[in-house]
Amino acid sequence: HRSPGGTGEQGAGGVHTGCRGRVVGLSGVDGGVIQAEVSDPDLGYVGSITAIDPRPLDVLMAEGYLPVLSPIAYQIKTEAEGWRGLLNVNADTAAAEVASAMGARRLIYLTDVPGVLDGHGEMMPRLSTDEARRLIADGTIAEGMIPKVEACLRAARASVESVIIDGRRPHALLEAVEGRGPGTRFG
Repeated sequence: HRSPGGTGEQGAGGVHTGCRGRVVGLSGVDGGVIQAEVSDPDLGYVGSITAIDPRPLDVLMAEGYLPVLSPIAYQIKTEAEGWRGLLNVNADTAAAEVASAMGARRLIYLTDVPGVLDGHGEMMPRLSTDEARRLIADGTIAEGMIPKVEACLRAARASVESVIIDGRRPHALLEAVEGRGPGTRFG
């Protein structure tokens, strides 16, 4: 089965089985959950999030469904402004924005590393905003970890506890949901 967002059973994998088939795959376009504008015309259909409407997700969750959201947004413009259409938005940013808008307790990022690593390759169990900014500035936090850390900081400003964990570990997600297990925590 494929959902409109292409995430359904394929992207949800074990979550689908654990939720007894109560997973609904959506894109940010569905129900107007994620709205965005073009970030840079030279980049094409890449967007920056301008608004989140969590109500469609709230309705699904109230009925016992687990929404799985792909990071595709709708650009809202008037007809006079021209083009209307779909934009790709950063998935890490979208997760933080949705968690913040929903007032989530916890936001969990699954990666292929134990968490944020220091200059010696050791996992850092907790990062403050100042520490994270310093480590980004000095290059310790680099590449694909930067948007995850920035998203965690954004979520922390909205009182959402965030954690970056190694999703390859058995039971890592369950431990993180329960607020335990290794990883780097923010907030």
